[in-house]
Amino acid sequence: MAMKQNTIVFLETGSGKTLISIMLLRSYAHCLRKPSSLLAVFLVPTVVLVSQQAEVIETHTDLKVGKFWGEMGVDFWNAADWKKQQEFEVLVMTPQILLNSSRHSFIKLETIRVLIFDECHHARGRLLIPNDQTEL
Repeated sequence: MAMKQNTIVFLETGSGKTLISIMLLRSYAHCLRKPSSLLAVFLVPTVVLVSQQAEVIETHTDLKVGKFWGEMGVDFWNAADWKKQQEFEVLVMTPQILLNSSRHSFIKLETIRVLIFDECHHARGRLLIPNDQTEL
């Protein structure tokens, strides 16, 4: 189902949500592999989870994974710094980094083929998804 439409998976801790994400990334791997300009973004709410989820993705896929969080100084990166990150096929980051980098067009939203929100119950406010105008 997640291959055809936006999907929210609500399951108990330890019941396989990360496995579902890995399976989805594997399904899209052929679209993400370089030299493709498409990428996957895996959003997590904390810095600890950036490293944890990146490690899981690296272990269970052959995709190149980049890890990004504020203390790396990414808030001060320019277009050249972001261009150096083009080797990665999956970007694991906190939501604020995606917001900031997309506002400056360092990451263009149209290049994101897969967008995974880990711990989406932490999201607040309204989110309008451009493709189908679905409100979450």
